[in-house]
Amino acid sequence: MRPDLMLEAAERMTALKEAVFRLTVAEQVLLHLRWRELKTFAEIAEIVGSNPEAVKKRIARLVKKIRERLPEYFE
Repeated sequence: MRPDLMLEAAERMTALKEAVFRLTVAEQVLLHLRWRELKTFAEIAEIVGSNPEAVKKRIARLVKKIRERLPEYFE
């Protein structure tokens, strides 16, 4: 991989991590369960005591929030 692309990828990853760290712990948990543990919305809902549709909507709002905080990476 080209060094400039590697640097860009590292910068994106750092920016994404910082954006996630600015979320509340509860929001971070939702994203962790979905992205790292690959849980379904139903599984996450059961873990957090909610319903799958509410979890799906909340995660969608979190993704939107992150995209808004990092517009240079999501054009």
